[in-house]
Amino acid sequence: MQPAASSGNIEVKFKSCIISPGNTMFKRNYIIFGLIILLFIVVILISFRNNQTLNNQKIIKIGTNEYTVEIADTEVLRSQGLSGRTSMAKNQGMLFVFTQPSYQYFWMKEMNFPLDFVWINDNIVVDITQNVLIPINGDLNSLTSFTAKSPFDKVLELNAGTISSDNIKIGDIIKLYN
Repeated sequence: MQPAASSGNIEVKFKSCIISPGNTMFKRNYIIFGLIILLFIVVILISFRNNQTLNNQKIIKIGTNEYTVEIADTEVLRSQGLSGRTSMAKNQGMLFVFTQPSYQYFWMKEMNFPLDFVWINDNIVVDITQNVLIPINGDLNSLTSFTAKSPFDKVLELNAGTISSDNIKIGDIIKLYN
């Protein structure tokens, strides 16, 4: 570099930088950009899933007791139920909703904790089943099916012992809130 003698300006030459797929900097930036896009997609999916879970929860009231329940109102959700979970928080449950009163059968396949069943028809408790135990060593032959003594359109699954401790009984009125 040499200054121009007559004008007082300095002339500077820059080394040209060619961005091409073979360039290491280009590859690194491409990878970083890809990771940012992937992270963005993961955040959106997690957010969608959390919103879906929250949107699928309601408050159910039986007498003076309130429970936060997940709603299982599709065949897929009813089939999965609480299977595979390790526990459920106190005052939480799962409410299985059917389109019309009928006899449905429930079992404890892949369950890891015991349950109480509250059988409901037209928002009235029509039957109760207490302390349903988990299968022995996951043996499918040890599975027992459970149903109510009369048709029902909802079943509320709660932690075992809840029916007794919260004094839930046949004839109790159920109120469901958003």
